[in-house]
Amino acid sequence: MPFREIQKNVVPSNKAKAGPRPITSAALAAESQLQAVRLLDDGRHFAVAEAEAVHFWSYAGRRGTFQQVLRVDLPKPLRSFEVEGRLAYLLPKEGKLQVVNFQGERVQVAQTPMQPRCFDVKGNTVCIGSEDGSLMLSRNPCPDHWKRWPCPAQLCYDGLPPKVIWVTLGANEDYACVCFDDATHGVIHLSSGQYVALRAGHVGGIRSISMAPLLRAPVSLASRVLNIDRILKTKALAFLSVGAERSGLNPSRGLGCIAWPKQGPPARGFLERFPNVPFRGYESAARPVSDHMAYQRY
Repeated sequence: MPFREIQKNVVPSNKAKAGPRPITSAALAAESQLQAVRLLDDGRHFAVAEAEAVHFWSYAGRRGTFQQVLRVDLPKPLRSFEVEGRLAYLLPKEGKLQVVNFQGERVQVAQTPMQPRCFDVKGNTVCIGSEDGSLMLSRNPCPDHWKRWPCPAQLCYDGLPPKVIWVTLGANEDYACVCFDDATHGVIHLSSGQYVALRAGHVGGIRSISMAPLLRAPVSLASRVLNIDRILKTKALAFLSVGAERSGLNPSRGLGCIAWPKQGPPARGFLERFPNVPFRGYESAARPVSDHMAYQRY
């Protein structure tokens, strides 16, 4: 949050001049240290999270000023911070999710099998995104037991799943929006663990887009295969997009590419040149291709 100050706003009773009006302000933290500002339920207190400390402030009266009522020093740099109800949730860059009350006392340390990367909390629901691409869900504001949803299989390459970098609860905590570090994002139904939408993307810019040619079946096969039009629609590609950067999962890979079919979800891949691959010129490599082989290529 690029603010060095926070303002307490009120709405005046004069409807002709309706709108928030700042009545006081106070410096809170250096811009480089400020992580988040969260208003508490009573509307008179708020919390300011820095990289190494969390401050609790109060606003006293219409003509009063901001006053710091508590400071909680953190042993490790903070990655993420949220407030829900009468509890504050702190996720360090390395370590477990911690739950503290507004007196600075630790209430719970969430024991998770994998290192958390991000989290969200609303009501009694806590959802954590982890390093292995999985989500962990607890319906207890002080989580002690977790329901775990693994990373979708179609997102794993060579057994390496992408990391979850952002998760947000919504729709009465029945669904969550999830973002992965390979630019894939989607929505998961938390009760069933099923992703109802997954959208692929490139982390960086796009270098090239290649439209796929029209897929046709050879005449010799079209007369012998049932529902050939349906098969062609399910196998045909719409286009191929090539990213401008190498994959972040494995730097030794080539440029990342996504094949976008006319039906079904897209598939990721890499434009990788393997060593010791034999090379032949066009004339020596050219040879007749049978109708059966041409169909198998698709």
